[in-house]
Amino acid sequence: MIPQVVKKIDISKLRIKKYVDWEHPQVSTKTLAELNITEDEPFQIIDEGGDLNGKFAVVREFWVRDWQTFYIITEKQAEIYFTNLFKASEKKKEYMIMEKKYEFTPQLAFANIETHMKTWAWQTNAKNFVVGISGGKDSTVVAMLLCAIFGKDRVYGVMMPQGEQSDIQDSIDVCNILGIRHTTVNIGGSVSAITDEIYKNRSKSGIYPTKDMDINLPARIRMSTLHAIGQCVDGRVINTSNLSEDMVGYATQFGDNAGAYAPLQGLTVTEVKELGKYLIDVLGIDDKEYSAPALNRYVSIPYKKRLIELVDKTPVDGLQAQTDEQRLGFTYDDLDKFIRLNEGSDEFKALIRKKYQQNKFKLEIVQMPQPDFSYLPNFVKD
Repeated sequence: MIPQVVKKIDISKLRIKKYVDWEHPQVSTKTLAELNITEDEPFQIIDEGGDLNGKFAVVREFWVRDWQTFYIITEKQAEIYFTNLFKASEKKKEYMIMEKKYEFTPQLAFANIETHMKTWAWQTNAKNFVVGISGGKDSTVVAMLLCAIFGKDRVYGVMMPQGEQSDIQDSIDVCNILGIRHTTVNIGGSVSAITDEIYKNRSKSGIYPTKDMDINLPARIRMSTLHAIGQCVDGRVINTSNLSEDMVGYATQFGDNAGAYAPLQGLTVTEVKELGKYLIDVLGIDDKEYSAPALNRYVSIPYKKRLIELVDKTPVDGLQAQTDEQRLGFTYDDLDKFIRLNEGSDEFKALIRKKYQQNKFKLEIVQMPQPDFSYLPNFVKD
């Protein structure tokens, strides 16, 4: 639940240990517990004379150790946290999960992603960001997120058709409207080369290409391509997976579910669409006319309308003729209602739970015994 009242904390009670930098002071977790401040709970620091005078802060990560780092957020973010989110909104959606109230607003989703992603970028020294642009909702929303958080000059879009791609113009439109640098790498030759080699050696190896290989190989080659581009531009590859797809295993392990950071992984398809439409306003995308080729002639369409079309685009993986929902056998709307509302027939719920159990290994990436860090230096345990 979003707190209705923001705590005001006297800075003298925080017992600051040190500053990682100006925005990352460390305070005792014991102190936070004494002040009844919990994970991800916003609070305002009151300081009559120090450097933090009147600043807002929010505990972003509650690590299990003696000292806790908290992060100062901007006045713009504070306004989102402490004004917009505590009032009723026409777009606000309230769900019940296990008798706990769940609220989704795109403003809060953006504020949380922005704060956490900036912290991650600072901690890992991330300079630029690379994202595969398919022209679908997820890559479009991730590209908009990166532009809103870090600015378009730090974002690189990569289009990766496999031979001819019928909807490649959608990818081009995303890059042009957002004004990000982009390139096209056709992976058709790479896919064919690997497939041909496996087939050529079939008589000796007894190994033949399969339909599953045909479906998943392009996704893995695309991810290798993105990492190659990342090393060309000193950039980190950003994942475009969402919660709905991950719940049912609709992702290729070490393919589209790989990357250095996954900003949408906690959001359902429904929520990703809402966030995307909110980001159009955050970026100030207006109704300027955008010219795009269609039916061998140029037509004009407002920037804003074009992005909304792409955010609402019917999900297709680009590997098969069917849409995602046709392949899955149910709609994302039904899936999202189960995830957030626990709605659906017993048979449908059982199906989703089974798919999740069968595919959750994809989210765990590498299977390994839990290592014993007890004898290692403190920085490893941290």
